[in-house]
Amino acid sequence: MKDKIGILVGQITAAAIVVLLVKPITASCALLSGGSVLHQRTLASDAPQLLAQGESLSDRLRKRQEAKVAEELEKNPKLLDDPNYLAQHPKLADYLQKHPEAKPKLKQDPKGFFKHLEDERSQGI
Repeated sequence: MKDKIGILVGQITAAAIVVLLVKPITASCALLSGGSVLHQRTLASDAPQLLAQGESLSDRLRKRQEAKVAEELEKNPKLLDDPNYLAQHPKLADYLQKHPEAKPKLKQDPKGFFKHLEDERSQGI
């Protein structure tokens, strides 16, 4: 039952993302089929805003994933030594391989570690 709910949630999430992506595509099709000049100007002025919305969606999804991983690691830091867990999180495994000094810090304070990473990203470090 939990698997079915998980699949359903995944499908709903995917559908929501498709809807967000289809809106700009639909607007482009309207232009190709002879939309008005006024409509074309409105769409052109909205383009940077649509791009910014897409970037923030990506940022939000990344933050959610990091929060989930931080929560899992806070409950069980030994997951960092589990090859199966690291296989499910290849970005984390790659980061740990490139930064071996991070593993003890991550085991000690997962939430603080991810917060520190986010702070570095926002400062452009």
